[in-house]
Amino acid sequence: MRVWIAILATVLSGLSLYAQNPPAPPQLQLARPVGPAAPPPVITLQDALDRAKQLDAQFRSAISDAAIAREDRRQAKSALLPSVNGLTEYLGTQGNGKTPNGRYVTTDGVHVYRAWGTLHTDLNAETFYKSTYHRAQAAEALAAAKAEIAQRGLAVVVTKDYYALVTSERKYATAQQSLQQGQRFLEITQQQENLGQAAHSDVVKSQIQSEQQRQTLQEATLGMENSRLNLAVLLFPDLNENFTVVDDLDSPHALPPFPAV
Repeated sequence: MRVWIAILATVLSGLSLYAQNPPAPPQLQLARPVGPAAPPPVITLQDALDRAKQLDAQFRSAISDAAIAREDRRQAKSALLPSVNGLTEYLGTQGNGKTPNGRYVTTDGVHVYRAWGTLHTDLNAETFYKSTYHRAQAAEALAAAKAEIAQRGLAVVVTKDYYALVTSERKYATAQQSLQQGQRFLEITQQQENLGQAAHSDVVKSQIQSEQQRQTLQEATLGMENSRLNLAVLLFPDLNENFTVVDDLDSPHALPPFPAV
């Protein structure tokens, strides 16, 4: 009897604790369906330049300023031209009506056609010297020059970062190949030591050389990631590092014509 009372007291205490501290309801998590990953885009130098032109704020600002200056010059030129206004109207009356004084006709006739044309211009110092128009022309030339400078500066930065990534990828591939060869040489040296065909100092030298090649690979990896990050900032609005560049350092480039040079 005492055992049942103890069991009942234990159950009641557990129920009271459960009522005081109920477990938290499970949180609902929505899982996004994962589809096949898209392949990374392959970017050439021209693609990189086009992407950078669409995203660089300084270049877009210079292009907008050039467009505004061009429109200001057009408006200044239009302000020098005279204004022309025209009006055409028709007055029609019925000529067979009767009046006490006879047949009613308008002063100018039964059917009247009228047309007015007005040509207006202001003759002042601005009209003769065109100072506003010349100032707008100078502002347009200055804005166009700034846009050209921004375009050339952006091309230099993109080209530099593009080929920095290409060369860093080459360094990474070379360092990776050197590490593989160093590890293979270390294994061969250890096998020769076990067979009594090489001294222990040769193994130590191989180990040191392998560690140096491993450090070189780590530095090449860091340099490649840094170059990829610098280029991704210029090419993608969301900092996408999943892309590949075309290594065209070995391909011959056509020289520009002599007049262009």
